[in-house]
Amino acid sequence: MILVVPWFGFTKIQIAGITTGLIIVGEILFYLSLFILGRSFYEKIKSKLKFWKTKAKDPDLPVGSDLK
Repeated sequence: MILVVPWFGFTKIQIAGITTGLIIVGEILFYLSLFILGRSFYEKIKSKLKFWKTKAKDPDLPVGSDLK
């Protein structure tokens, strides 16, 4: 919906308000869906989003090596 709001003829302030409202509603619906789907689904999503988690390092590789 955010992509088509500008073509409805609203003013810039109205577009900004509608866009903000749609983002907030989207976030609320996302968290509500997590609540409905349960803890196991939440844990799956959380595990997929942990891209900052480092992998175990290979002790045989020299320090500073880019090899995997």
